[in-house]
Amino acid sequence: MKKQTLFTLVLLSSQLGYAAECLYSIDSKKSQIGWKAFKYSEALKAGVPGSFKKVAYKETYKPNLEKALQATPVEIDLQTVDTKNPGRDQTLTKSFFTLILGKKIKARFLKMKASKALVAIQLNKKTKTVEMKVKKHSENHWSLEGSIDLLADFGLKKQFESLHQACKGLHTGSDGISKTWTDVELHAEVYFKKKCS
Repeated sequence: MKKQTLFTLVLLSSQLGYAAECLYSIDSKKSQIGWKAFKYSEALKAGVPGSFKKVAYKETYKPNLEKALQATPVEIDLQTVDTKNPGRDQTLTKSFFTLILGKKIKARFLKMKASKALVAIQLNKKTKTVEMKVKKHSENHWSLEGSIDLLADFGLKKQFESLHQACKGLHTGSDGISKTWTDVELHAEVYFKKKCS
């Protein structure tokens, strides 16, 4: 009996000593980044959602999800806007995105702050730290939501005015007021993958 108990303890110790170590990385095939801009007057304000077809992630495995985010810079090709409307995409590209300094948006997760994330966003050769709300749906799925102002945060006055002029008619509501908003909502659905050894 003593020998059996000793054997069991040795076996358990051996299993604990070789407990699986898991590492995490962003799943670039599942993760998605999107935005929502706005048109019409305040009374009629309506969102126009969109995304980009080319988003590059540098997948790096780390001991936990937060470190995996910190180790994964994101680059977005501005010339690949996708609103599911080819005509709108062409207008956005010609009248806005081609006028922005640099061809990409760069983003990097900095750190968690309670239930919020601090994300550094580089656009038009300016960098802004944006606070985004984090919702943890599961071990492998987080969502992030935040907003930016095209003028105050990134100095895109010339580009914004070009876009508004190009969309003036389309951004005129039933009240006869034409308005393009400078605030843009951002959201990301981040999926993680893990490997254990």
